[in-house]
Amino acid sequence: MASSVNYSILKDNNFPKAELHCHLDGCYRLTTIIDLAEKRGVELPASDPVLLRTKSCVTKRCEDLDEYLKIFGIMTPAFAGSKEAIDRITYEAIEDKFRDGVRYLELRAIPQYMADEDNGCTTDDVIETVLSAMKRAESNMNIHVRFILCVSINEPERALETAKLCKKYKGKGVVGFDIACSGDKDGELLKHFVEAYTYCKDNDIHRTVHAGEKGSAQEVKNAVELLFAERIGHWYKAVTDETVYQMCKDKNIHFEVCPLSSFLTASVPTDFSKHPAIQFMNDGVNYSINTDDPGVQQTNLVDDYIIAVGSFKFTIEQLQKSNINALQSAFAEPALIQKLIQEFQSAYAILNQPTVSGCSAF
Repeated sequence: MASSVNYSILKDNNFPKAELHCHLDGCYRLTTIIDLAEKRGVELPASDPVLLRTKSCVTKRCEDLDEYLKIFGIMTPAFAGSKEAIDRITYEAIEDKFRDGVRYLELRAIPQYMADEDNGCTTDDVIETVLSAMKRAESNMNIHVRFILCVSINEPERALETAKLCKKYKGKGVVGFDIACSGDKDGELLKHFVEAYTYCKDNDIHRTVHAGEKGSAQEVKNAVELLFAERIGHWYKAVTDETVYQMCKDKNIHFEVCPLSSFLTASVPTDFSKHPAIQFMNDGVNYSINTDDPGVQQTNLVDDYIIAVGSFKFTIEQLQKSNINALQSAFAEPALIQKLIQEFQSAYAILNQPTVSGCSAF
């Protein structure tokens, strides 16, 4: 049983956080979306942020993941195809994370969905714009950012192309490959990505896969066995099959848990006391806490931490351990990761001293 928690510590900028699962195209300020849409002649359901939130953000539980994903079709046109707009949402996303105390961040996106070849914004332009904004943000803030390239599970024909882009930009800020969007119950769709993931493995490109969110434990099994996944995005259904769950534990697969989005996408029970993350924590598996799509939900990482503490009954120390888990499973270069682990542990040692306050290791 967790003891009483002072929630203000979760918002403390001196509480360093690491986030591995955040979609760039689902991470935006509504005021920015409205401004960009007006400048670019893109029609939105509303031009007032309060109304736009009501009409086009997910603030209640959806029927399923597919309903949740429809929001991207409304918001993405405001910035897709514009290098200036992509630069802005990237920088602002990092700025907002920094204000939440995030010190290591991995953003991800399907670069082709943010491009517009006909209007002079290629897939390479998208990647280079994101990387440029990341570097500028890093120079202005105490945060380290890396980029994961995704491919839609519905477009396996783009998988190898995207995997090769990962290799092209490896060492420049791109650190991994992912399959995103809504899966299928038995994980059959993942079988179409074996060539691309084999290419990534052969070229030392890190691998994560969205699995076990809409799909079953079999989808998680396929991600690990066929695609050599090092991390799994969501994977909540893995707990329904003890053999798959044990395999993941034995292989130390990292689980990218997104507390609020898992509820909103109807991927977990409505009763938060039965959330799979509680079993992950009790079993000592390798997991971290993430937002998924803070713009879609109009939330931030602290909100997910509050859910973890208030509904999952995690302690502050367990949240801190999840951040160390995240760093140990991060796709960045090992030297940086070791440096950050030492910095995080030093900061936690200060925060965990009950008689010391107002001190910072950052």
